[in-house]
Formats: sequence, C-alpha cells, structure tokens
Amino acid sequence: HPVLWFQSFYNYRVAEVYRKKEDLSTIPDPNKILSKNIQWKEVSLSYARFDMFLKQLAKVPLDDNELKEMVLSDKLWPKRISPNNFKIFLYTTEQLLGDGSNSTRQFRFQEDLQHFLRLESPFPDIRGVHRSNENNATHPEYMDICSEKFDRLRRVLLRQGRISSRWILKKFIKSDDVVVSDVDHFRELLKTWGTDPCQKHKVE
Repeated sequence: HPVLWFQSFYNYRVAEVYRKKEDLSTIPDPNKILSKNIQWKEVSLSYARFDMFLKQLAKVPLDDNELKEMVLSDKLWPKRISPNNFKIFLYTTEQLLGDGSNSTRQFRFQEDLQHFLRLESPFPDIRGVHRSNENNATHPEYMDICSEKFDRLRRVLLRQGRISSRWILKKFIKSDDVVVSDVDHFRELLKTWGTDPCQKHKVE
C-alpha cells in the first residue's frame, strides 16, 4: 500500500541516519517532501507511483497520453521504455508475507513463485525467515503517517494509489509476460490502494 510504503521507507531512512551516525538535522519533516520533484534519500511521492516503473518495462503498449505522463511525471530520474524478454512475477508484500489467516493461499503463492523461478525445492514458510533489515529500535523522528498532521500527505498518496492500481489491474496484468498468483486476491489488495488504511485503524 503506498501510504504504508511511504511510512516504512521514511522510517527506514531515519534509522539509517542513526546507524551511519549522520547529521540528525538533515532529516526533513515528511510534509516537506510533498512535491513530486523533491526527494530525501529516495523517499518521495514520485517513487510511490509504482505504475511509472512498470510502464518502462514495455510489457504493454502505451498510448500517447500514457507515454507523455510517464516522461513528464517528475524530474527526479529520466524515464525511458526498456524492452526485455523476461517475464515478470508481480506480487504485493501482503502476498509475500501473508497475515496467517489463509495458509492455503500462502502455500499457493509460494508454490506459484517456486514454479516461476523453476526451483526444484519448495520455499520454506517465508514468514519464518529472518529479515536482515529488521529493526525494532524507535527514534523520535519516526513518522506515524496516521497522525492528523499527515492527512494531506495521505490524500496525495491515496490519489496516486488509485491511479497506479487502476492501470496495473486494467492493463499491466493483461500482458502474457506478467504472472500473478491468485489474481482475484491480487485485485482485492490493489483496490485498497485508494482506501486510507488509517481510517481502518481508527475504527478498530
């Protein structure tokens, strides 16, 4: 989800500043990164437009408007179409990690990924694999994106999320070169990109 991705990536970069003993004053307020042409250690609204990365893979034709939007979307890095012969296994982090509520779905995902990679041995339960970048520390600069002061930031991310998910579902996954495990579940997950996850937390 773009909202949760932004929070996770920002906090990861904050932890990196502490780990590398860099100047803490260089850590910006997240609301200062609201422009699509501003980034801090690659934390940017532009990088949350996941469809912009996928469009460059040339797996589906782009019309003139899509091509123009891609090229002019921001000035952070040059966009170009890069045709390749590789197939893509497209998934969300929710599919990769699961939530423990559906072991059959989780097993199917791992089996589909195994077959895609042409591996002879099945994956272990991915949820039990140690993550080397896991960090349980907290720092004062960590952001809670559900805070009211980030309402505007979330609105921008949600608007972008709706655009990205709509293009991915209506066009990108229709390519023969794009493989998705459990398409129905994948659709359900991407449709949440336009829904504020913080509203769910407030209700609960």
